[in-house]
Amino acid sequence: SEAVDESTSYITQMYSPDALPSVGEGHYVFAGDTMLGRGMETFAHDSIKRDAFVQKILSITNGAPMIVNLEGVMMDGCPKTDNTWVLCMEKDPTLRILKELNVIAVSTANNHAYDLGKTAYTDMVRVLQSNGIRVLERNTSLEFSQFRLTGLTDIENSPDPKAGLLYESDIARHTSASGSSLPSFAFVHWGDEYRGAINDRQKALADVFQKNGFELVIGSHSHRSVPLACTVQQCVVPSLGNFIFDQY
Repeated sequence: SEAVDESTSYITQMYSPDALPSVGEGHYVFAGDTMLGRGMETFAHDSIKRDAFVQKILSITNGAPMIVNLEGVMMDGCPKTDNTWVLCMEKDPTLRILKELNVIAVSTANNHAYDLGKTAYTDMVRVLQSNGIRVLERNTSLEFSQFRLTGLTDIENSPDPKAGLLYESDIARHTSASGSSLPSFAFVHWGDEYRGAINDRQKALADVFQKNGFELVIGSHSHRSVPLACTVQQCVVPSLGNFIFDQY
């Protein structure tokens, strides 16, 4: 064999007019705002519509494990309320659809987690975990096979509406320097509702995440999808938009 002084490398890319499924070991699917209460109650109890939805999603994900932003409180029976801002979903249909979609973890680091108080929230976390679904709570981290995921929220509703909650120290506390060798990802609730673009505060926080070693920042809250943007050091999805929600 003759030695060569230089070589040429080729990168093969495939384009398709149809969605290309994610396949293979080590793939994860992140999905946005998920809520099966309020205007979604009829869907939650309609097995035909529910099954059709599950099959459609599985045809896209190929059954890859999913991590979603679970908005609201899951209970045996939701209390009657005239407050449309309180998000509650019934336990049985919610658990069923989460399991059928292969949701392995939910983020509760959002502004609706405590809509019905701390006891209801604690009960929900216990039920989810007892059903094999991991819970990414605010200001906590979970390790998966490919990454370490931190849940943070910049917004809360209870006991009073507040925004601008995140400080650099909150983010720095969860940096990969904490001892994990896995890449650091963040699932963060931030931004403005119904805004289809990243705002100045999100840009500033993204810089703080990058400074502290977070390679991927995945956002929720706006109910609008905002495309992925990447630099050499970091990728940011400002908002995944709605996954299962009673909005167009």
